[in-house]
Amino acid sequence: MRKQDRLFLSKDRKTLYITIVICFSIFLVSFCVLIISFNNLMEKHDQRLSGEICNLVSEKINNAIEISNETVIGIASVISDENIADPQDIYNVIKDNENYISMGFIDAKGNVYATESEKEEFDKWDLIKTAKEANPISLSVPYRNAITGQLVVTRFVVVNYNDSKKGWIFATSPFKDLQNVASTEVFSKALEIWFMDSESANMIYCNSSDESLNGSWANGFLTRQMLDENGREQHSQWIESMRQGKELIGNHYEVDGDYYASYSARINSMPGWYVVVRIPSSVLSDTMNSFRNYVLNFLVVLLSIVVLLIFVILKISKNEKQKLEDISKHDPLTSLLNRRAFEDMAIKYINTWDKSALIFFDVDYFKKINDGLGHDAGDILLEKFASIMQRSLGDDAKLFRVGGDEFVAIIKMDSVEAVNEKLDRAKAEINSIILPNFKKSDEGTERGVTFSAGLAIYPDDAEDLGTLKRCADTALYIIKERGRNGYCWYNSL
Repeated sequence: MRKQDRLFLSKDRKTLYITIVICFSIFLVSFCVLIISFNNLMEKHDQRLSGEICNLVSEKINNAIEISNETVIGIASVISDENIADPQDIYNVIKDNENYISMGFIDAKGNVYATESEKEEFDKWDLIKTAKEANPISLSVPYRNAITGQLVVTRFVVVNYNDSKKGWIFATSPFKDLQNVASTEVFSKALEIWFMDSESANMIYCNSSDESLNGSWANGFLTRQMLDENGREQHSQWIESMRQGKELIGNHYEVDGDYYASYSARINSMPGWYVVVRIPSSVLSDTMNSFRNYVLNFLVVLLSIVVLLIFVILKISKNEKQKLEDISKHDPLTSLLNRRAFEDMAIKYINTWDKSALIFFDVDYFKKINDGLGHDAGDILLEKFASIMQRSLGDDAKLFRVGGDEFVAIIKMDSVEAVNEKLDRAKAEINSIILPNFKKSDEGTERGVTFSAGLAIYPDDAEDLGTLKRCADTALYIIKERGRNGYCWYNSL
């Protein structure tokens, strides 16, 4: 009997052990599948988020370059309007601009009006060739300036002088200005940014985890040597895409167990050059990795929590994407929705009410204000204009900033008189803004700020957005032709 009991107990124990082994195996397999799924989800999340971050950084740098270009184009426009006959006089006007390392002029014959040292730089770097590529602006490749020892870029802008002659203004600025734009406090120790020549793959570090590299040259093919065969092939395709002039290119690869996402965005005014942003996936995943390690340390207890974490990650990813979307649709100066938001949301807002009006606004003579009083004064004016217009139009309106001094509003149409009353109220308040030392022309005294507006009614004037915009734009053109400082309804034309 005891022997039978022992056999029975032994059989039960064996069954129990087998059951435990089977359960543990099932659990282990399930947990491995869960971890693999968890890692894949994190990787996809990181790829998507890093791509969006890289895209925003690239967009920020490209916008900064465009703003700098517009500044030089503005100076060239003023010179062209003056129609100065003597190239030496043009040089005398611009040479002492403190915003640049140097400024000068190239006449139609290719004569350079600059200091002797600057002329030597032109010969050394063949800058005349770059100047002749301007349409209306061109940028030199970054080069080491022998006068200051700094890495610099030179912008060239076409200028008309002496009636019909074509020349070029040039402005040399430190490359460090672009490096400062590229630097960022977010992920500052991990985010790498450089400028790359797609033809040679030569690149200049702007932001690196090793600060001593900033401003130095390297070559993109050095990274290629550290990749596996598949990575090298993808890297070659990435370089080739840049050489083909594609606007935005992504590349993902692994180096020594670290996963990286890199994106390159074309610099429109520097043919063949790209802004390249690279970020390691681990930077975005530190929080998730701590969760995963917690799960690994407490397998059984936290098995259910792992499932919950997956939903948390999805929620975080969604929220982060929403935040990035919000950033990309708002104007940083006025906090208004921007042109991208207008194109995405205009139809929705127009259809909110049975009848609505589309309004195009321009601040009158804003370019003269910017050139005469400076960009800081212009920015302050735009902030005031946006605040006043938003307050005057009220809650039944949506205001967008779609350009430098260009604004668009969509407003509920109770009546033409009601909208006119709001615009008159805004007009009176904006007219009361006095700009010291700013005149409309050479005659006259200091005056208040004015704006012009063109209005079109939906669906009376047009039943689709494209036609409605053309109607509002036509009305805006008419009010400008009539002398500005007012507004015009399309249906009154």
